[in-house]
Amino acid sequence: MRDLSVSSVGARWGLPDSAHFSRLFRRAYGMPPAEYRRAVAL
Repeated sequence: MRDLSVSSVGARWGLPDSAHFSRLFRRAYGMPPAEYRRAVAL
């Protein structure tokens, strides 16, 4: 899903507010979605 923006991924899961999605993601995974993407891309 590299070609999709983080906000597009959140919207697919019913979270159209990207700030809210980012907060939930950070709470669950300990880092913001963009940082997570960079970390797993290595």
